[in-house]
Amino acid sequence: MSGIQASSLWKEWIEAEGPVSDFRPDSETVTKLMLLYRAAADGAFQDMWDVSARLYEWLLTLSKRRAEGKGSRRDIPKPYALAAAWMADRYAEDLSLGELADLAGVTKHHFCKKFNEYYRASPIQYLRRKRVEAAARLLRQSRLPIETVAERCGFADASYFGKVFHRYVGVSPSAYRANRTPDVGETLKLL
Repeated sequence: MSGIQASSLWKEWIEAEGPVSDFRPDSETVTKLMLLYRAAADGAFQDMWDVSARLYEWLLTLSKRRAEGKGSRRDIPKPYALAAAWMADRYAEDLSLGELADLAGVTKHHFCKKFNEYYRASPIQYLRRKRVEAAARLLRQSRLPIETVAERCGFADASYFGKVFHRYVGVSPSAYRANRTPDVGETLKLL
C-alpha cells in the first residue's frame, strides 16, 4: 500500500499496536481482509480506484478498532512479554503452565487471567499459534514429512497437529503446502 493517507493510518497502527496484533477470526478487520484477498484472487477489481477504495476501507477497520479501545500491546508488563517471548522461542519444547507462571512470578491462575487480558488468548492458545506459525514456515520452506514438521514444532501427535493446523489456518497441512503460490507470503502470522 502506498499514499499519504494509507501511510499515515498504517504508521498510527504500528505505533499503537506494534508489528504483531491479534484479531478474532470473526472480527470486522479479518472479515474485510479475507473479502479483499478473495476479490484480488478472483480478479474482481475493476481498476486502481476500486483497489484503493477497498484498501482504505480495510485500513479504516484498524482505526475503528483503536478508537473503540480494543487494544494496545504497548503496556504489557515485562513478565508477561517475557513469557510470550519464551513461548515464541521455545515453542517446540514441552512447556508447562507452571513453568510459564513461575517465569512471570505469579500463580498459574493469575498468569492465565492476565495473559489472556494482554494477548487476547490463553497461554495455551498463544503457544499453539506459535507452533502453527512455525509449522507453516517449515511446510513452505522444506519437503520434510508432515509427521516430522509436527514433531519439530512441538506436536507429539501428527493427527492432532493436523486438526490444530486446520482449525487455525482453514486447510490441512498438506493442502497448505500444495497451494503455495508466488503471491502468498512465505510465512503465516496468526498473532
